[in-house]
Amino acid sequence: MTMLLRRSLVVGAVACALGGSSVARALGRTPSGGRLSFAVPWSLASIDPHDLTSAGAALFGAALFDTLVVPDARLGFRPTLAEALPATEPGVGTVLRLRPGLRTGSGKLLTGRDVVASIKRARALGGAAVLDPLGDVSVHPKEPLTILLKANPAIATRALASPLAALVPLGFDPTRPDGTGAFTATRTAGSLVLTRNTTAAMGPAFLDEIAVQEAGDLQESLRDFEAGRHDLGWLGLGLFGSRAGAQKFELGSAGFLVVAASGDGGSIMKAGALQRLVDLLPRARLAHLGLGPVPEGSDSVSWDEAPIDLWADSRSAHLLEMAKTLADILSKPGHEVRVRRGTSSEIAAKRKRGEPMLSCHVVRPTGPGAAGIATALGTFDDPGRAKDVARRPPRGASAREIARELKVGVMGELRLTGGVMPTLKLARGPAGTWDLGATFRKKS
Repeated sequence: MTMLLRRSLVVGAVACALGGSSVARALGRTPSGGRLSFAVPWSLASIDPHDLTSAGAALFGAALFDTLVVPDARLGFRPTLAEALPATEPGVGTVLRLRPGLRTGSGKLLTGRDVVASIKRARALGGAAVLDPLGDVSVHPKEPLTILLKANPAIATRALASPLAALVPLGFDPTRPDGTGAFTATRTAGSLVLTRNTTAAMGPAFLDEIAVQEAGDLQESLRDFEAGRHDLGWLGLGLFGSRAGAQKFELGSAGFLVVAASGDGGSIMKAGALQRLVDLLPRARLAHLGLGPVPEGSDSVSWDEAPIDLWADSRSAHLLEMAKTLADILSKPGHEVRVRRGTSSEIAAKRKRGEPMLSCHVVRPTGPGAAGIATALGTFDDPGRAKDVARRPPRGASAREIARELKVGVMGELRLTGGVMPTLKLARGPAGTWDLGATFRKKS
């Protein structure tokens, strides 16, 4: 497929954040080439499309991976990596056929075995509530590109459109992410380089390369942007002042920033207690975190339980800053909230063991709207209840309302916002986030 085809598939959904309507009208004239560089205060240690809490996937998953089908504003759903939407065939049941000749960015040829393995992997890492309704999934014994599903076509289509159902090759390693998206990825210790994937299933990116650094704090990106070293400033137009000529971009939300309680945490373990506490945090002291709209809060809020540890990923500066802010607001003598650092896997293991603690995380929606938010938060709150979450997701029109049934507190959103130079046109994705594959540089 050509790059133009990739872009034409999202004509109705892609809009540029800065003067965006012209992008859809002039797709055939969009310039190719150029480089984008910026820093994010998030761990780039791995990018896992099947992990509900992967910040890397929240930010860059859509640039590297595709799903078999996607939501469509006009059609409801449309096939992407599949030849057609799931359908019932007499004597066989529900079937889905993979497009022939699909390869990952590293050149791996994809078959039905990769589809089955991806679904099983996603079920184990946070996608059970979404993907369990598929039932048993297998490859047709005589057709290696045909997948047999137990669910009816409508249920199968909805499940396979979730971003957690992204197709990856057998043996996938999230520290070396490999998919069919517009870019391929190369990781080093603290950076990520996205390079145009010339064999991308939906067509390659417009840009040649995107270089992303792992920022050590919330100020690093703004310093580099203001000094002209980077093309994009995360959460602002500069650190000490606005960069000359910079424009603000606002591309929506890539997920939710939450604090979770685990173990024998006293009254805070009651459903809704943590969200009530979070809603009382004073808005003015959260402003630097870029959380989006938050309640006004109260200056008198504090932690009234026993002293407790608050864990955050040591490589995600945004989560660490959130943890420090929480601790500063809530702590008082005899009721201290102590910030602790660890890897994301260490923190997940502590939660699984039920250690008494608080912890900060990113949670990605499993699909569009309140249903996708509710399924994600409900699964994160208690992965062992994924089937219950699928049957009866938490209720609420917003993430904060949904969390009032759970043992988590939604602090705010992982916002895609900041400053950018006008020569760079950031594209809005169909899910309301960003489409880095459709992002381009204007010709000078």
